[in-house]
Amino acid sequence: LALARYNDLSLTAGIVGNPPIEGGTKWVDVFGGLRYSPALGESWLLVLRAEAGGGGSKFSWFGAASVNYWFNEATSASLGYRILSVDRQEGSGLDQLKWDMTMHGLALGVLFTF
Repeated sequence: LALARYNDLSLTAGIVGNPPIEGGTKWVDVFGGLRYSPALGESWLLVLRAEAGGGGSKFSWFGAASVNYWFNEATSASLGYRILSVDRQEGSGLDQLKWDMTMHGLALGVLFTF
């Protein structure tokens, strides 16, 4: 796989009675990765995906695993788990932004293929 991910981060923070502080940043990361999807029987498919890269961030990676059940040639249901980690730092002093986060969780979906 070869792909790019656009990130748009906006932040508003404040203390009651004071004006809010607002800021944000945008960047693009370029990734390379692998996808492996073996059949687990006539109607079942396992999908494994891993990506790593950077660009605007120091390092970013993504991983996903799902099991798909095909109802027919055009429709399937998917249950999986996804994780995305991004490490970005820009600026210095009071203008410094450090964004080091990991998001993960279940993914449920219905897929239509045409």
